[in-house]
Amino acid sequence: MARPYLVLANTGAGFGGSEDGFSSFGLDPLVSAGSGSAQGIELLVQKKLSEVPCYGTVSISYNRAEFKAIDGVERPSSFDQRWIINVGGGYVFNEKWEISTKFRYATGRPYTPYDQFGYQDPALYNAARIGANHSLDVRVDRRWSFGSWTLITYADVQNIYNRKPVSIPRYNARLGRSETEVASIGILPSIGVSAEF
Repeated sequence: MARPYLVLANTGAGFGGSEDGFSSFGLDPLVSAGSGSAQGIELLVQKKLSEVPCYGTVSISYNRAEFKAIDGVERPSSFDQRWIINVGGGYVFNEKWEISTKFRYATGRPYTPYDQFGYQDPALYNAARIGANHSLDVRVDRRWSFGSWTLITYADVQNIYNRKPVSIPRYNARLGRSETEVASIGILPSIGVSAEF
């Protein structure tokens, strides 16, 4: 078996089982002839807590990760997520109450689509992308002061609008179709207690 479109480093450190064509096992004849590149830029802006009782950070990064196998065609890496955006911040109402939030966005990873018979066309290697993932978390803290120490109780809701990101599609031979799996449980509420001394 020889796959001239495949760069072994692009397969990651996973198991690379049958759904990945056993790509990371090194079953193909190996030559040190592939190449790749990764570039990126990131902007980070931070507002620290001051007289104005709010704080926050904004992080925006743009990245490209591509490779070229021995067939000479440049393709996106399996880990090529172009945009990653994080926005977080909070507001301190007083010494007792605080609210904070965090929003995350990331473009989807590339994958190779399946045809109607469950085969992946090498000409379409990493030609498709899963949808972008994004979520919003909200947290409310209540502080209780007891002289030399403080008790903090909080209520936190992760992924508050219940968006469920999907994984890279896999072919289900029993049903004869490509399927995606939900890669998250969705909304996740929690409560907690911590102490500061």
